[in-house]
Amino acid sequence: MSINQSLQVLHVGGAGHKALLVLDGDADAYVFPQDGTKRWDTCAVDAILHAAGKLLLTSVTPAGTCTPHGDVMTGGRLTDAYGHDIVYTRDASHNNDKGVLCSMRDHAKYQLAAGDATVTFSSASAVSKV
Repeated sequence: MSINQSLQVLHVGGAGHKALLVLDGDADAYVFPQDGTKRWDTCAVDAILHAAGKLLLTSVTPAGTCTPHGDVMTGGRLTDAYGHDIVYTRDASHNNDKGVLCSMRDHAKYQLAAGDATVTFSSASAVSKV
């Protein structure tokens, strides 16, 4: 992860809480670049982010037609720290063993490259506000 801006780290509890801070615009990204969360910590907020992204990208006319807003934003994303979608199938591991990354925009800016070592923050998880 190469970010050429200063970050403010917010120390708050709960994966869902951190992701909701991102959704509300109180943080730019939730970065947890290591094993430690489980699928049940992220599944509900992942669904909310996807739904919110679809709502933010479209307008509904009185006739019920959805109209895209264009490339205003890509919608919320919650992936592993490398930008891969988290799989919630029955056969998937319970652990998010490649970390968690959540953002509403510029997701690639925060993700780790395949050869990157684990990023270390002053706490095990962090929400960044640029």
